[in-house]
Amino acid sequence: MTSIAKRQYVLSSRPLAFTDMQENRLPGAYLYTHRELNTALLQTADGKQAVLLGNAFCTDARDKQPEDDVRRFPADGLLAATKYWTGRWTLITDTSLFTDACGLMSAFYVGADKQWVVTSSPALLATITDRPTRGTVKPQGLSWQVLPGCIVEGGHTLLCTQQLVYTKDGIACEPKLWMEDRRELTSDEKCQAVADLLTNAMYNIHRFSGRELVLALTGGKDSRLSFAALLKSGVPFSCYTSQHANISSSDKQIPKKLTKTFGIPYQYIKAAPADKEKEKDYLHFTAGNTNGADMAFYARRQFEKIPANAVVIRSGLFEAGQTYGRTVAAPETFAQDMRRYYREFTTDVFQSEAFNTWLEAVGNQPIAHVDIRDRFYVEQRVGGWAAAIEQSLDMNDCISVQVANCAALMSVLLSCNERERKDLTLSYGTMKILEPRVLAFGVNTVTLADRARRVLSIIRNPAQKLQHYLNRK
Repeated sequence: MTSIAKRQYVLSSRPLAFTDMQENRLPGAYLYTHRELNTALLQTADGKQAVLLGNAFCTDARDKQPEDDVRRFPADGLLAATKYWTGRWTLITDTSLFTDACGLMSAFYVGADKQWVVTSSPALLATITDRPTRGTVKPQGLSWQVLPGCIVEGGHTLLCTQQLVYTKDGIACEPKLWMEDRRELTSDEKCQAVADLLTNAMYNIHRFSGRELVLALTGGKDSRLSFAALLKSGVPFSCYTSQHANISSSDKQIPKKLTKTFGIPYQYIKAAPADKEKEKDYLHFTAGNTNGADMAFYARRQFEKIPANAVVIRSGLFEAGQTYGRTVAAPETFAQDMRRYYREFTTDVFQSEAFNTWLEAVGNQPIAHVDIRDRFYVEQRVGGWAAAIEQSLDMNDCISVQVANCAALMSVLLSCNERERKDLTLSYGTMKILEPRVLAFGVNTVTLADRARRVLSIIRNPAQKLQHYLNRK
């Protein structure tokens, strides 16, 4: 069974005992890291120590690394230093801890006066504190633990707009408001900014990761945007698509056509029969914090078909500049609408309390230019749901990078107006800048077979589909 410590860290106010993690003594804290977790000891402009955990890559310039930024800023100004970092990482100083832009390397914590512990793994948190978990999240619907709640009893999860500050007397949350207002940019300027940031990111991931780049490619627009950026960057890469029960005709056909057109290596990874022991392994490693398609990919051994030395480029965050939540909630009645859409916000005490706590945090630290639906997307759907998936991927030999997970890039997406969102301007406009030929193929084209599969899905679960439809209305 996979060690729950694999590629994880623990930061604690007291010494702990681990057989598969190494200890790093910090002023006022003990840091434990797994040997497969990238750990870099850096020095700030004012001569203080900072520890970078995970995988971070610069997006503002080629041939530049995160340590170059850290050296330019004092310890209390490191948030600004990370503005142009993509990847999945955590930065720790003598007094604080904060995560990548969208919190994809989650920080789960328990704090009581002088005794506290922070970790990237809910399973480790449960083990260290000897606390039970709340079971396994649902595979559909509200399929993540709403933040700042935690699947571990009595635990908390850091929001991506927060940082942890620790002293000898305890630990506390403080604001980390990284979302900049870029509404003054024209549509063309926004597209150019996204294009530049993505191509620099692809180049630097290839240059500094020491791994081969493999793009998770579907028939949709978001992974195609990453495909175009990879082409523009000029770095070598390959692509893959994983088979699953509900795969569309577009996802089966378009990636083959795209990669053939541009001469890019491609593989379609078929699903083997599910291994129940691997499902148990997955849920053990994640403490049941995620329970969706990626568990099926793991149990069906599809991740094993990806090269062990790969960086898998994923394209899951571009919805920040699109239409998330627009059909189910209005800004003026957001809380009411979301409680109607997600029944757990009224029937599940824990999820309801977590949602109310998040609403209070948003009210206390508003970001005027960010629509609350988009903030929910970034802090909950990404920081909760997607982050849990990313933590589960630490089980594999390859590593995963959500390439849009960059404060500067996400700030541009979050500054999109309603017309740009409806027209998907920052998807199609950016592709036209990068490589317009990728648009020669239809995006998510629905075939007769897809419609038939949808009808069968409704027939199998009529009550569920009807309730989902009524919730949206």
